[in-house]
Amino acid sequence: YGEDVINYATINKHAAVVVACGNNYAEALNYPAGYRRAISTGALQALGQKTPNSAWHYTLDIMTPGAGGFTSLAAPVVTSGVALAYKRFHYDLANAAYTGYQAGQRVRVTANYAVVYGNNPATMQDKMGLGRLDMYNAVKDSLKLPSMRINADTFNITVGDADSDIESGETVTVNLGYIN
Repeated sequence: YGEDVINYATINKHAAVVVACGNNYAEALNYPAGYRRAISTGALQALGQKTPNSAWHYTLDIMTPGAGGFTSLAAPVVTSGVALAYKRFHYDLANAAYTGYQAGQRVRVTANYAVVYGNNPATMQDKMGLGRLDMYNAVKDSLKLPSMRINADTFNITVGDADSDIESGETVTVNLGYIN
């Protein structure tokens, strides 16, 4: 049910859904942070180290300082960043087609990777999202970073013959839909 709500908000209403990754000090896939279209947020200390209690996982999208080290307090910071990016590109530039979901993805892809991964153990590599929230990068006009995510709803594999088994020498076509 939870993923259905997030899918409805992001697909039908074009909203960004920002969620906390969890405070269990573990490499863990927590929900709703693990849902495909949620923007999951972890907590950092002031100099970029992960807070002692913040979870980490490959599904994490972005990190930001969280008051008291809690991810539930980091999520509103990212949400504010999404709102600023949305205002900048939807209203200021009169781009009516720009959605909240796109603003959320822009915030994600403009994060500062070096701050997070330069201050944390190598065992956490690529398990703390794309880096620390960087609002300056997120609202810059000149920055052209696409956020390409696979839309698994349009995933399709076609095998070259009728038996649907992939065998040596057959052609396999993989069609993926992407969201930018």
